[in-house]
Amino acid sequence: MNPETTLETLIPDFQGLEQHIDRIIEVAPEVVSHNIETVRRLTRDVRIQAKYDRSMHVLKYLKQQGQRRTKSGIMLGLGETREEVIATLHDLRKNDVDVVTIGQYLQPS
Repeated sequence: MNPETTLETLIPDFQGLEQHIDRIIEVAPEVVSHNIETVRRLTRDVRIQAKYDRSMHVLKYLKQQGQRRTKSGIMLGLGETREEVIATLHDLRKNDVDVVTIGQYLQPS
């Protein structure tokens, strides 16, 4: 492997089970990514089994356990307001997320 290659791992919320998150941390990827996907109000509609606060806990827990870089992503175009997007970005910052990607939701045609 090229020494300049980075390893990024995209994880589910593992239903908040910290022992599963710990296993990811043990592998020591440079970046662990867990996508919040949408704003709090739309989470139940967009992410049927996920919970907004549980996802935020996963991201915070990663940092508390020493994960160097964390990343999350949010999709826009699902009916969220500007204020909700800003609140979500603030929540991600409060939970020490280093990188946020913002994408656009495109309905299947």
